[in-house]
Amino acid sequence: MLRQLGFARIRLLTNNPEKAGAMRRAGIDVADTQRVSGRRSPENASYLAAKRDRAGHLVDLDTHPEPLPNPLAPAAE
Repeated sequence: MLRQLGFARIRLLTNNPEKAGAMRRAGIDVADTQRVSGRRSPENASYLAAKRDRAGHLVDLDTHPEPLPNPLAPAAE
């Protein structure tokens, strides 16, 4: 698809270490790779751990150890 769109060289944003190799094997020049970071929350912690443990993704679960406050929660008095 990238070649069809005229892209021969890309900067890849991914936590999947296999993706850059797959792009290169497909004939795309990967100029750079950059990890993507996001926030860990109680809702996504097990999903992120599975991506890390089962798929080998480069996920740092300690990057944001505190969950974000719920903006819809009543204010504490």
